[in-house]
Amino acid sequence: MEPKVSVIVPVYNIEKYLIECLESIAAQTLGNIQVLLIDDGSRDTSGQICKDFILSHPNFEYYYKENGGTASARNVGLTHARGEYIGFVDSDDWIEPDMFETMYRAAKKAGADIIYCRMEGLADYVVFPEGVYRGEEIREQIYPVLLPHVVRTGTFRTVDWGNCSRLYRRSMVHENNIRFYEKSRRCEDFAFSVECALHADTYVVLAAGELYHYRPNENSKSRSYTKNMWNSIRSLMTYMVEITGKFEAHDFTNAMQMCIFYFCTQVIRNEMRLAKDKQRIEKIREVVTDPLCISAVGNISCTGMNSEYTAVYGYVKNQDATGLVHYLKNLAWKKKYITPVLNCIFKNQAVRKIYQKTRGR
Repeated sequence: MEPKVSVIVPVYNIEKYLIECLESIAAQTLGNIQVLLIDDGSRDTSGQICKDFILSHPNFEYYYKENGGTASARNVGLTHARGEYIGFVDSDDWIEPDMFETMYRAAKKAGADIIYCRMEGLADYVVFPEGVYRGEEIREQIYPVLLPHVVRTGTFRTVDWGNCSRLYRRSMVHENNIRFYEKSRRCEDFAFSVECALHADTYVVLAAGELYHYRPNENSKSRSYTKNMWNSIRSLMTYMVEITGKFEAHDFTNAMQMCIFYFCTQVIRNEMRLAKDKQRIEKIREVVTDPLCISAVGNISCTGMNSEYTAVYGYVKNQDATGLVHYLKNLAWKKKYITPVLNCIFKNQAVRKIYQKTRGR
């Protein structure tokens, strides 16, 4: 009998948190699950922890591979998955005992291709009402927010693309040959979750609360400098253009151009972590003069963006790397020193009332 769910767990140098993660999966109330531990070339004791764990947990399987990144580890897991549905857990996180039972039961009830369990603390993401989305509802409500786009508040808006909050019907994944994109070690979840959504006939959203627990990592890629980030993101964006371009049921052209601009801004912020302006300017010029960036920015409008993104848009469109570096430096200084003072002042009710009356004149 095939497992109800195959859980793929990439493992890499995570000995400090691994046992807690594995025990939370072993404690699942859903019976008949397959757990695939994919050791991505760990150099600490993570591999031995996995080997010891599977001795007393027959539904856990251990596979070793040379280091290639999270995407490649998940792809190995996909080749060994036998479950009706596929789920993912990162090895430094942990889950509630009823997570997969809650999701699996809802998936079976609706005949879902994808089931998404809304996570807490995702303020920047689009939050869908709980329910079952089919056909035209997917095209009208989910497709428009599959790709990130900048809004007036200064944040980006998109559906959460993390795969650890989803179950996918295995037959849908394999029949459409959907795999994680291995050439980019940034945003490993992004292309996979988008491509799966394009092939889903039934998409279920749960409002089940905190079933999955992310562990904040101060050394994560989102907070530290990434070398050669533009090459990685450029490759991912080119791949996404290919995927969305051949999808006939919806025109993603404009959304993809905005998506490219958004990711360009993320690369630019990464390059601002360099120590010297000369290095920053050189790296940012590489981005703003790239034909992919030029084409995307030339076909979108800054209407709807806040003042910060509008300014960045202008510098990028003019390919002015030097001006952009100076603007972002000044902006960072204001946010660090000026904004906290203003916030403190305007917390005073009397001051706020005077300000509001003045603005109303």
